[in-house]
Amino acid sequence: NYEGSATGTLTVLAMLEGFVYVDLDGNGAKAATEVGLPGVSIRLYDAEGENLLGEVETDDFGAYAFAGLAFGTYVVEETDPEGYVSTTPNRRSTIVQDISRPRVDFGDQQVGTLSGMVFADTNGNGLADPDEAGLPGVEIAISGSGLEPVTTLTDEYGAYSFSGLRLYSYEVRETDPAGYTSTTPNVRTVNVRAWGATANFGDRLAGIISGTAFVDVSGDGSKDGAEVGLGGVIIRLEGAADSLEMTTGGDGRFAFEQLAPGSYTVSRELPPGYADTTPSERLITIGESSAGTADFGLQPLGRITGVVFNDTNANGVRDAAEEGLAGVVLFVVPPDDQTQMLRTGADGSFAFEPSL
Repeated sequence: NYEGSATGTLTVLAMLEGFVYVDLDGNGAKAATEVGLPGVSIRLYDAEGENLLGEVETDDFGAYAFAGLAFGTYVVEETDPEGYVSTTPNRRSTIVQDISRPRVDFGDQQVGTLSGMVFADTNGNGLADPDEAGLPGVEIAISGSGLEPVTTLTDEYGAYSFSGLRLYSYEVRETDPAGYTSTTPNVRTVNVRAWGATANFGDRLAGIISGTAFVDVSGDGSKDGAEVGLGGVIIRLEGAADSLEMTTGGDGRFAFEQLAPGSYTVSRELPPGYADTTPSERLITIGESSAGTADFGLQPLGRITGVVFNDTNANGVRDAAEEGLAGVVLFVVPPDDQTQMLRTGADGSFAFEPSL
């Protein structure tokens, strides 16, 4: 028999474990109903996160473990599986200091796709009919749920797509291409789900209604070569879906653009000191990519002044010594036959200023 003694250092090894789960609500915390995610790659690094010490995959229940670890600090890294995005940090530092098996869990949420198309809505019904083609090069923007606004352009078929989106609510915005007006709302709120979401936009070739407010000196209702435009006139447009107002420019011109096909009433607000020589309201119907015109003639109002005097010498001319007659009743009959009465003042003078 041999008798003796031995001395040495006993190294206690520990374990680090964790769980990768499907984070349905995306809150970064595992709920009781949230199941594990199998086949996810987990890597273990040293304290600096540089030297790879081991790599495993989660089992059928989403669990993983690294055994035989010395006490110390480690970095655990998860690689998101295809079709998922992290709801927790992908790299985590943890300390292994006893045999309590520290846990590092990772949450992943399935991602979805938002797609759709912009179509030429020729009949204006807001639906993509089989014979209506897509519109290429239309800008689509998406934002919301912590996502910075992202834009894309529709392809040659009018289609667009945003992929890798977390399952939240997003705002999708379409910018009408030049010469078109929307037949569907330009802004939509869309809930993205794992199976995807769709938002289509319809656009229709737009029309225009324009015209000129002009000083109709001749009063014939037509703009002659020497008659100038009148700026500052308020023009209003009323339609089934539009109620617009603008002021004529310095040259008297106005234009309502990007109008959907349909019937519109165009009217003007009569400026002080002017009378109409054309109807103040017009009904105009426009179609796709068509134009309508509405001109408004306005004639400056005149002013009648004078004096009723005591013509002592009956020569028909007011001489210096002849005084005005106060309180004389006068009747003025304008072109509209609305007779108006006025009286002379204390000095015999009177003034008639037509009003509307």
